[in-house]
Amino acid sequence: MNDHPKGPRFYLPSNCVLSLKVAVRLLVILFAVVSCTLFATKVRATPIPKSEAKDRNPKENKSDLSETLNDEEEQLEEKAYGDGRPTKGAEIPFLGGGEAGGPRLEAPTERNRLGQDVDAEEEEYGEESPPLTIGKTPPSVPLLWTNEVKKFLDYFQESRRHVFSQWLARSSQYVPSMKEILRENGLPEDLVYLALIESGFNLKAHSPAEAWGPWQIIADTGRRYGLRINRWIDERLDPIKSTQAASKYLKEMYDMFDCWLLTQAGYNAGENRVLRAIKKTDNTDFWYLARNGYLPPETRNYVPKFMAATIIAKDPEKFGFMDLEYRPPFLYEEVAVPGMTPLKRIARWSNASYEEIKRLNPELKLGLTPPNYPNYKVKIPRGSKEILRENMVAYLQEQSSKEEDRSLSFRWRKARGKRGSLALVKKKGRKSGRRLATLRAKKRNKPDRTSLVAGAAKKRRQILSRVVKNTRTARLK
Repeated sequence: MNDHPKGPRFYLPSNCVLSLKVAVRLLVILFAVVSCTLFATKVRATPIPKSEAKDRNPKENKSDLSETLNDEEEQLEEKAYGDGRPTKGAEIPFLGGGEAGGPRLEAPTERNRLGQDVDAEEEEYGEESPPLTIGKTPPSVPLLWTNEVKKFLDYFQESRRHVFSQWLARSSQYVPSMKEILRENGLPEDLVYLALIESGFNLKAHSPAEAWGPWQIIADTGRRYGLRINRWIDERLDPIKSTQAASKYLKEMYDMFDCWLLTQAGYNAGENRVLRAIKKTDNTDFWYLARNGYLPPETRNYVPKFMAATIIAKDPEKFGFMDLEYRPPFLYEEVAVPGMTPLKRIARWSNASYEEIKRLNPELKLGLTPPNYPNYKVKIPRGSKEILRENMVAYLQEQSSKEEDRSLSFRWRKARGKRGSLALVKKKGRKSGRRLATLRAKKRNKPDRTSLVAGAAKKRRQILSRVVKNTRTARLK
């Protein structure tokens, strides 16, 4: 404060003036934000007149954001596929899940493949497929046309085209029998293509996690569903038995999740990991769990990869896979054989090659049937069952005729080894070891081994006594 003609005046420091200006500007900005928020809330809460609601098309009553996303998806599709992309109503419909007459699986997003509504697709593709002959219609696996699926469609057609062609050519061997097993267990046939992306139908495929076979089953899971896994046999490599175990596992997980997308994710990552993600988010939408990082990266891509592989495998020519060299189907007959029977002997009995028998029985790790597994059934080529039985019966009869002589010879050698000389062996009375050896020699028209050994020993004794006598005579001289 100082003297002034108009009276005293007060001055503020420069830093205080600056602070006041900043505060005023912040208040103005805050007021503008609050005003905009209140206005937007009021506009949303304004009801639509009934007259306008009746005239309005339900498909036009969508947000601008949904329409924008729809346009972007259509542009991406045209850019990726041009005029050759699959058309609406072709081989790539959205197949609903659930049992016959039950609820369909809801789409993971508000607008499914190419932005179309679920209700519109239901009208176009009709109701569920007709029931099969197992008394209960298996739920169908949903196939969606999303950006993730398009990415793997391009992946299989471009960078992995050669490998995927081999997978498709190999699939003709096992797909028919595997589909039959899936139908018997009340599961959709499309699940057979899980083995396509797991192993490419390579029976001896294995992963760093020690998962083996066409379905890539780990040891604990295989034993849980009845597969034998030991040093002699690994039934995870058997395309039939492993498919039966995988069917039980998939059916159990579907009963747990009631959703095929989560079931596929559980098959890849394990049901416990999927359950933890659901418990953490309280959300059962696979796409929500995948896109928000609650599932591992491999599992996020697993389901879109399966959908893309299934779409191509159902119509490979439509996606450019021409002139595939399909392999013959996996046809065989089963015959029970004794334990510890070599596969080479089975090949001789069935008049087949050893490579063919080994190809039909990949689960036998050491090339012979396992012990302690009575009447183990081996697979042989069709039409050779009667020949194998005749040859096997003749071989077993020949072996049984020699069994008595083998047992007798074994007991004689055992008794001789214990006592250090020919011992008395009990065989329908007591006979000396020398007598037993003589009888065996006469039976086989061979010289008496025992007498030859005794003569050689006598000769050695004579030579030894002669040497000793000569030595004594030399000393006396």
